Amino acid sequence: KAGKSSFQSEVVNGEESRKQWQEIPSVITNVRDRAFYVLRNFWNDVSFKENVLHSQNTELDKKFLTFVRLLSRYPDSSLRRESVNIFVSKVEKSMEVYGYFVEQAEFYLYSPSSPIRDENLYKVFVERFLHSPCCDEMTEARLIFQKTMMSKNNVGALAVDFSYTTAEGEVCTLSEMAKGKDVILLFYSPGCRECENVEYLLANNDMLRECIREERVALLAVYVDGVETIWERCKDDLPDEWISATDWAMVRRNRLYDLKAIPTLYLLDGQQHVVLKDVGVETLLDYLAQRY
Repeated sequence: KAGKSSFQSEVVNGEESRKQWQEIPSVITNVRDRAFYVLRNFWNDVSFKENVLHSQNTELDKKFLTFVRLLSRYPDSSLRRESVNIFVSKVEKSMEVYGYFVEQAEFYLYSPSSPIRDENLYKVFVERFLHSPCCDEMTEARLIFQKTMMSKNNVGALAVDFSYTTAEGEVCTLSEMAKGKDVILLFYSPGCRECENVEYLLANNDMLRECIREERVALLAVYVDGVETIWERCKDDLPDEWISATDWAMVRRNRLYDLKAIPTLYLLDGQQHVVLKDVGVETLLDYLAQRY
């Protein structure tokens, strides 16, 4: 049918006036083509001049957030690349506008505090931002660093090995203990309030406790700062069935894992492959509940 598609009405949710949406021609019937039509024309009503940041800042934020949510619904890599390319081609007409949207993309898609964080989608933005003539040396260095960190320990890849010292003083490696059982990697720091919240949820989950007791799952809690006095004080504070350890800051110093924030959670399978990367505790527990 002509007019607004279900694609449009489902994603707007009050964030964009429906009057701002482009009519999808009735001859476009393929779902992907209809989605791309909306995304391709999404920014037609915005003039990307420097003064737009001063006069329409709030509206631009809302519009960009809607654009990101639309892209998140479609994992099609070519659709994402084409849509982002059209968008950046418009914003790079101004250095100031380009810089603003580099920050917006990082905030919404890469920041650990963002509820819509999407590393895979952020990679598409980073690749296009890096090829812009507006990309100065500082921006380039930051984006390349993020790109490098995002390439580490992706789902399906073999997790990077590292050594650690347990609370009992035994020196082990991840590869030695990740054999035949799932491994929860918890990178934490004592005194961190969010770490304490995550630790509480993990320690008081009956399903997880049973999995650990039956040796189907191991939980390796790694103190990542490596301060010896703090480690000596806190090493026995975690549940007995967990493996309490410190890597003496090796993971951070050598940038083995992308620790954007603490705590950080990974799930590995019995062959040390990454199953879940940098996820929330609820996502982790939901996955384990379905698995076990």
